[in-house]
Amino acid sequence: MAKPNILIADDSETNQEFLSDIFISRGFEVVNAYDGKEAIEIFNKKTPDISLIDIKMPHKTGLQVLKYIKKKSPYSIVVIMTAHGSEKTAVQTMKLGADDYLVKPLSYKNVLNVVTNLLTENKIKLENLKLKEKIHHAEENLAHLVENVNEAIISTNLGEIGRAHV
Repeated sequence: MAKPNILIADDSETNQEFLSDIFISRGFEVVNAYDGKEAIEIFNKKTPDISLIDIKMPHKTGLQVLKYIKKKSPYSIVVIMTAHGSEKTAVQTMKLGADDYLVKPLSYKNVLNVVTNLLTENKIKLENLKLKEKIHHAEENLAHLVENVNEAIISTNLGEIGRAHV
């Protein structure tokens, strides 16, 4: 199984090191960006499984990066981080499609739990979408067969037949 990859976009070297250490020690492939423009470039090259994006960065803000990622890849997981958290900012980021919102200083356990839970939820969501697509194709094939068969089709329900004899 491939290592999960994570984009960490933060202009603080201290935060970069802290977050990189957390995820490298857990077997993640970590890619770092120190500004919003670099974060978008890396996203386009690597398509990370999850992105942790600081809200205030040079060249492009975290909100601009969030909008870009969600427009390009709606199912990508994006977590916004900020040292200046407020309810208004949290609501704004969620409306723009953020999957979660973390306020600095970051807790080792909290960051790890958020990322692990989001990756698990996203995996289940993507598997469900694939299953729905398979069901849709099976239904289309069945409808096509029913419309185009030149023979009679008889449908029975063995449960009903069994009860009729009792």
